[in-house]
Amino acid sequence: EEDPCLPTTQRCLDFFLSALLAGASEFDLLRTVGNLIKRSSDRASDDSHEVHTVADVAREILAMRGKGGKWSHRPVPSSLRLPQMLYTPAPPGA
Repeated sequence: EEDPCLPTTQRCLDFFLSALLAGASEFDLLRTVGNLIKRSSDRASDDSHEVHTVADVAREILAMRGKGGKWSHRPVPSSLRLPQMLYTPAPPGA
């Protein structure tokens, strides 16, 4: 069953990501953070469903934006981690 808030969430994320990508310098960082969130658990939720849904929508928006532009690749530090107060990291190899 689709959440009735999903279209609004998608529009908000699209607006936010459009502003962030205006300079085209943070594409790789945003994509990496979306992937980290998708593989992590939300500490405030038993099943992380909501945060994973938002991460999926954001990742799809980034994928669509990535097809339409010429992005210069910028290195993202391999040590990048999500805040431990908010997320439980995925087990190694997950």
